Amino acid sequence: MDHSSRIAVTGGGGFLGSHVLAELGAARLHETSSPCARAKYDLTHEDRVKAMLADLQPAAIVHMAAVVGRDRRQPRASRTFFFQNLMMGSLLMSTRAARA
Repeated sequence: MDHSSRIAVTGGGGFLGSHVLAELGAARLHETSSPCARAKYDLTHEDRVKAMLADLQPAAIVHMAAVVGRDRRQPRASRTFFFQNLMMGSLLMSTRAARA
């Protein structure tokens, strides 16, 4: 990647994503952005993933976003988290690949 490449970091407001953003910022090699507004870019919906890619036009994506939490009394919630995380990763990869 050249000096002017744009990197989108999903989940930049979270624990891992914030550290990735800090390291990328410290390196000053790339323009970075973190689409942290879930209401605007809900990555579990294909139309929102397309909107994020169109708005940010990243050369690369570092996917750190995740739905987290666990309540052992509610195993259904764990399945929901798993499904949402699966959809985020799958939609980001397939939508990005389709645009390439």
